[in-house]
Amino acid sequence: MDEMEKSVANPDLGSDLRGVKDLLKKHQNLETELVVLSDQIASIISQGQALAQSGHFDKANILKAVEDFNNR
Repeated sequence: MDEMEKSVANPDLGSDLRGVKDLLKKHQNLETELVVLSDQIASIISQGQALAQSGHFDKANILKAVEDFNNR
């Protein structure tokens, strides 16, 4: 996810048609990856919440990690 965030934060807009097309392709690939990751992210959040609700001894840290992950 760090790599995706860096890619999104890149201010490069392309200097010619080829550059713009390359950036557009990268953007489309990033969107595809995000769709795939969204199911995995939802699963991780759900598992963390289930652990916390089941009375896990580290409930506070689990909920904090889930919140941080969800906000990212």
